[in-house]
Amino acid sequence: MEHYSFGYWLRLKRKALDLTQQKLADQVGYSAAAIRKLEAEERRPSTQLVERLAELFAIPASERTAFLRFARGDWQAAPDEALDARPWRTATSLPAANGRNSVSAVGSQAAVSWPVHTAHGRFVGREWETAVAHTLWQQAMSGVGQALLISGEPGIGKTRLAQELMAQVERSRGQALLAECYAEGSAPYALVAQILEQLWHSGALASLNLPEYAGNGMLGIAPTLQPFFPSSAAEGTHDPQGEQLRLLDSVLTLLTRLTAHTPLLLVIDDAHWADDGSLMLLCHLARRSRALRLLLVLTCREVELNEARALNKLLFDLQRKQLATRLPLSRLTLAETRDLLATLIAEEITPDFLQDIYQKTEGNPFFVVEVCKALLESRRMPGQLAGQNGYGQRPPDMADMDIPPGVCTVIESRVTPLPEMVQDVLRLAAVIGHKFEFDLLRQAANLDEEGLMEALEQAERAQLIHEVDAGGGGAFSFTHGLIPAVLVAGWSGVRRRRQHRRVASLIAERRPDDHKALAHPYAAAANGKRPYIPE
Repeated sequence: MEHYSFGYWLRLKRKALDLTQQKLADQVGYSAAAIRKLEAEERRPSTQLVERLAELFAIPASERTAFLRFARGDWQAAPDEALDARPWRTATSLPAANGRNSVSAVGSQAAVSWPVHTAHGRFVGREWETAVAHTLWQQAMSGVGQALLISGEPGIGKTRLAQELMAQVERSRGQALLAECYAEGSAPYALVAQILEQLWHSGALASLNLPEYAGNGMLGIAPTLQPFFPSSAAEGTHDPQGEQLRLLDSVLTLLTRLTAHTPLLLVIDDAHWADDGSLMLLCHLARRSRALRLLLVLTCREVELNEARALNKLLFDLQRKQLATRLPLSRLTLAETRDLLATLIAEEITPDFLQDIYQKTEGNPFFVVEVCKALLESRRMPGQLAGQNGYGQRPPDMADMDIPPGVCTVIESRVTPLPEMVQDVLRLAAVIGHKFEFDLLRQAANLDEEGLMEALEQAERAQLIHEVDAGGGGAFSFTHGLIPAVLVAGWSGVRRRRQHRRVASLIAERRPDDHKALAHPYAAAANGKRPYIPE
């Protein structure tokens, strides 16, 4: 199995938890610059920082010594299953699309002939999505480039799919580059600077024989290239538009010469956080990609895409000109979830256990991994995790199980940016259940119709709920069954019982004979327990 660096693992884990570098830094008491250097492999963490990360990521005590060695540079110490944020394996066959996703501007979906190999950890499912990306890469290798947008919810595997594609591109003797965007912002053209510096450090610039004007245009954003352009100087004028055009021309010249030698995969991770200057350059590049051996891949969270107007405009323009393909990632199917569990659990996976895991996680890959780790740590796992000691064969009891911290972090990061009033409405909706009626929630929240609708629309834009019944009084449902449980996790038992009694009373007034609807709030009001997942 191929080993991976601590910096790469830390970045995968942070993204799986939907944390920015700044948020992770705040949680461990260090600076965002320190986290950035760790992920870039520019420094090793101190023992104190490793201990704080281990505590934050809930690394079992029995593995902390190995985790410290791993963080300090001993790659062989990495427990592949226990520490990998997203274990997958590479699939070997390509099923038909079966309408799972809508993909535009994609050519024929030929069978994948890539070697069975993993980038980092094991890759499960995504055979069809991988085939789409592979088809586009084959087209790029033949000289017909374009852009690919990989989108989906947090934890769905966007970055992991891009990393797998990068590994396969490198094995096909292409070149793969990765540039990252950050929620806390960055300097103008920061993405371009990352790309240029990677090319400089890889030695790829040495054989391109770039003209002096190209160096003049690029040194302004990547001064580290000065040794490669000793006779050039960063151009500083009072004509920003002119400087921008010179930069565009310089980068296009560089990539034209580079892709003439080697086909290029360029991955822009978390593109919804890209600065306007970089997006403009990417648009400029994508418009000319048809003549280049280039595949431009952008990953983006769907919830952020709705608010990223500049990126939306870019994608609309590219799709209108048939220069971009949009590939939304769906949750894993039941069969794919079983395949993922097979990489985690050494024992036979029973149908009941599979159904229970699938019901709780709804096929989100990161949630599957986190729930399995929580079951192991709470001694509820039926059998053992691969490579670890088991805890017997009794079936897991998830009824009283706490929600895994990683899952809580992912969901909370989507809730906390919303206004407090919207959060309060969502918590009341969570008391009602996974599905809730508009009129019942309005009574419980004591809000006017317009105010409640505005709150629900904000939650819908954040992809926390969706409308399931537009007729009559209207009804909504949470987009994932774990969201309601996380929303009420911070409440005391007393408060939960009071809220459940209130909801039960309202339901009884409206539908006194609806025993099914009354069962959950009355039961919850009686014991005050926080359910793992509200029914």
